[in-house]
Amino acid sequence: MTRKSKPITCRLFIPDGNGYREWDGLTDAEKEAFGKQCTNRMGEALNDYFDQHIDIYRIF
Repeated sequence: MTRKSKPITCRLFIPDGNGYREWDGLTDAEKEAFGKQCTNRMGEALNDYFDQHIDIYRIF
């Protein structure tokens, strides 16, 4: 007997200062701004990590 897999679904909520809003309810501009914010935060986190672990960075 073959079992058919069900797709995995999820709902994404984004903080908006007054609570959370569902991703599908954001405008395209809000989605783009959120993406840029995430990119900036990731860059800052990586910079902080390599500042604290300079010996790892020197290997590359």
